[in-house]
Amino acid sequence: MGKRPATRNSRSNRIAGGRSTPFHRLMLCRAALTALFAVGLAASPAHCQKVERTVLSNGLTVVVRTNPGAQIAAASLFVRAGALDETDCPAGSNYLLANILTEPSAHPRARDFSTLREKIGDALRINPAEEYTEFSCSMLTEYLEDALNLLAYMVTEPRIRQSDLQKYKEFALQELSNRDGFQLARDAFLFQSFQGSRMALPVQGTSETLQQIQTQHLLSFFQTHYGSNNMVLAVVSNRTPDAVISMAESAFKKIRPVSERRRKPAEVPPPNTATEVLERTVASAVLMVGFRTCGLKDPMYPALVVCNAIVGGGKGSRLFRELRQKRGIGYEVGTVLSTLQSTGYIIGYTVTEPEKKGLWGEPHSVLETARKTIEEQFRAVASGGVSDDEIERAKKYVIGAYALRHQRSADQAFLLGWWETCTGNHKGDELFTQNIENVRKEDVVHAAKKFFDKAVVTLILPAEATNQ
Repeated sequence: MGKRPATRNSRSNRIAGGRSTPFHRLMLCRAALTALFAVGLAASPAHCQKVERTVLSNGLTVVVRTNPGAQIAAASLFVRAGALDETDCPAGSNYLLANILTEPSAHPRARDFSTLREKIGDALRINPAEEYTEFSCSMLTEYLEDALNLLAYMVTEPRIRQSDLQKYKEFALQELSNRDGFQLARDAFLFQSFQGSRMALPVQGTSETLQQIQTQHLLSFFQTHYGSNNMVLAVVSNRTPDAVISMAESAFKKIRPVSERRRKPAEVPPPNTATEVLERTVASAVLMVGFRTCGLKDPMYPALVVCNAIVGGGKGSRLFRELRQKRGIGYEVGTVLSTLQSTGYIIGYTVTEPEKKGLWGEPHSVLETARKTIEEQFRAVASGGVSDDEIERAKKYVIGAYALRHQRSADQAFLLGWWETCTGNHKGDELFTQNIENVRKEDVVHAAKKFFDKAVVTLILPAEATNQ
């Protein structure tokens, strides 16, 4: 087998499986940010740099941020197509397609493709998600034009070899079989929460759906969705916007638009609130308690982000205090908030041993205590049991974490492209801090009351453990 293209592979991304947004993943960082640090970072230089947006004649949207002092440039190409668009093909088709597009053999001028990859240091990354597919790379600024040519190659209609298709099916199957306890618990949560919709399955699909995928599925998906008018190119570099736009026009001139298709939000039945308990070959138990929430464009979204930080953001959060400090439960505790355009979810979790020993060595379960504690913290916010100090701590935590996300050009490019792709407005990146600062206590309580109603509970137990 050939070398597999690198993907975003931090633990936070693995547990999100492409489903979480960038600053939601940052909520998983272990160290709490101090108030002074958070406020100081909020005035990130990235927010002071000028951003220009242009739509090329073929419909490609280009968003450019100029950072005069940057020696490293970054480019992210988003295609507004992902797992949720797999309505006419088996689940996992776009995941296989995105991987195959990184293969030189998928392109007519394979040698040119390989040369470009080598020139930028083979720094190509892919990120197939529910609502988009991202191709990105970082490089020395002098190779920016080569990088844009490479990204354009990526979305030129491919020729798909059966050997490549089989290879990436095997990779996807291997990824599914290697999922850790956290990923398995989250998969179970999504299946319980979104039964009957594509959201209920992993982005990679399942072993059953992967076996059904044929070449024609991938080609049809590409021809339907991979068009210039369905793409966003975000670039951060020391080049002027005019220079970057000129490069983009040249690189993507052969990419044609596709017929406009609007994704229809899937009708999802109420979540299954019966507790799902599974035994798997894992080192520790993983307990998740979560709720379905609103979409990214919902006015309650900023309040939900703050609420997420109150319950599980850092060492000052409720879950850390109640589970780790007071009860000594959990190797890891926290929350995950994932928001798509029209829906989302929030999960409180702990990774823990299934039982602890008492004073006389007798074992007793900690899982029911953990479940009740997690659910109680969400319910407490919904009942108004949150202080002004908690609100302020959470807001500063969120703002500081989001500012940290702008330290690298690659992350800046991702955020610009992500906001433009998912909301149609890259200024969401600039306005995020202000929107969080404007959140009031009553906003947080209102959002919690609306969403923290029907809890979905999933538990992954080590196979050798007895049912708790």
